[in-house]
Amino acid sequence: MPQWFFVSDLHLEHTNVIKYCKRPFLSFEEESNLQLAESGVVSLRDVKISQETTNRMTTQIIDSINAVVSPADYLVILGDFCWIGKNNKFGTNEGQQRA
Repeated sequence: MPQWFFVSDLHLEHTNVIKYCKRPFLSFEEESNLQLAESGVVSLRDVKISQETTNRMTTQIIDSINAVVSPADYLVILGDFCWIGKNNKFGTNEGQQRA
């Protein structure tokens, strides 16, 4: 019998959510830079998160979901699925219009 699962706020491919929400995917260097920003030494805006870190977060989230949700189950995503920017994994933003 299929099970139902509900998730929200995945923010796949959303680089800035890693630093602003302190998601646990930062490299040692990124973590050090974030600590400098939190202590006021540098601006948080100047802390850059690598595409590698963003990919690590996205892959870990998808792998974690796939470890629990089977193909026969239902997964309901309630919002904030992904960040569609340049070079995203989920398609292209060419021709998209803002609401």
